[in-house]
Amino acid sequence: MSSKLALVFSSLVLAVSGANAADVYVFSTGNAGVDAAYAAALTGQGHTPTIGVQWNAFDGSVNLAAYDAVFMNHSANWGSSNQQVSVAGQQQLVNFVNNGGGLITTEWIIYNNGTSGGVVYATLMPILPATYANTWNSIAQTTFSQVTPDPIINAGLPASFLVDNDNFSGRETGLRARAGATVFYQSSNLSSGTFVNAGLSGWQVGNGRVISISNMPGLTSLNNDNYERLIGNAVNWVIPSPGAIAVLGLAGVLAGRRRR
Repeated sequence: MSSKLALVFSSLVLAVSGANAADVYVFSTGNAGVDAAYAAALTGQGHTPTIGVQWNAFDGSVNLAAYDAVFMNHSANWGSSNQQVSVAGQQQLVNFVNNGGGLITTEWIIYNNGTSGGVVYATLMPILPATYANTWNSIAQTTFSQVTPDPIINAGLPASFLVDNDNFSGRETGLRARAGATVFYQSSNLSSGTFVNAGLSGWQVGNGRVISISNMPGLTSLNNDNYERLIGNAVNWVIPSPGAIAVLGLAGVLAGRRRR
């Protein structure tokens, strides 16, 4: 390989390796410290976060055109179990995912829907990969253990790791993965017998992807290197990846060069 071709090869490899950097719209938690921790965690994983409005102001009017993924929180500002993002806002997220965007939800979103009898997030719930398992907890720690290997979700992570859970009137929801969804990590809390608490589960919806996480990221958990990595990997998993296209293009360039 000539030095010029080697330089081209290196440049293309660098472009591919950086292809997973994402612009992420993050629902504000209403807590400046927690919002800053989200921003630092996602920036540290190579993404560009924008702290947006709180859940009660996400009314369908936010322009998501510039974003690859949405991180949907309802934690420090959850208030009560009958609160919901407006139907217009929920429909916007459904459309965003179907058109190729990524969505990550944390708790108390699925909890709120479950305790309302399935009313408050009726528009959004069909695209989420997990449902409420009729239980929640205030356990201080969670061990996330790998269930289904995935090169993006597992990147840089051990097979299991311990996280100190943040307390927002409780610490974690029991989640049951839907048929067709993949449980990437189970939570040690509530898992028993045949029930696996879906600590992190995901699936494809239309042209996009959705992940749901059983606990609520906050100042404590986002200070955990493994959990921070898990959050960054979750974003990588839900966003469109042009890497395969770039590699195919690179292979063509090299093949053409060799034939000359």
